[in-house]
Amino acid sequence: MKAMLNLLPVTGAGQAGKKNALPFYSLIAACICFLVLMALWASTLLKLKNISGEGEALLQRKAELQVRLDAARGSMPDREASPGEKMLSEIQATHPWSSILSELSLIIPEKGRLSAVETRQDNNVISFKGYAVSQLDVATLIASLERSEYFEGIEIISSQKGAKEVFFELKAKLIWSEKK
Repeated sequence: MKAMLNLLPVTGAGQAGKKNALPFYSLIAACICFLVLMALWASTLLKLKNISGEGEALLQRKAELQVRLDAARGSMPDREASPGEKMLSEIQATHPWSSILSELSLIIPEKGRLSAVETRQDNNVISFKGYAVSQLDVATLIASLERSEYFEGIEIISSQKGAKEVFFELKAKLIWSEKK
């Protein structure tokens, strides 16, 4: 008789062993992954140890070179300041003009203008020439200058009423302090 071809899955004793093998193979795959990760971690640690050793050697070399550099600087004669360094020290010794001009821009009345600002450094005197719409604006400017931290002893040199404006000239003592 002819053998029949059975296309249906066979259930029986042989099939039961295959079902129990799946967790076993999964466990083996997980162990292999764990071992690969451990190997990568160990190689990274070895590289870090080598890098930290090189870093310590570089820090030691830097300290040695710094000692040599300090010794070389100590044996060099004092050099004369360059023109740029001289100019910078002179600028630092002058008044803080950016702060003073900023203060003036806030003090000037809205309807007034300064046409000239002159200083004499030898006696710290500053003079202002300008115009305002009224005498009241000039008085407001004088009061504001007196309240400023940069000016004291405000004097009116001249004040003339024109057709539309009041022309004025003021003089003040410039206050200079190292902390500003």
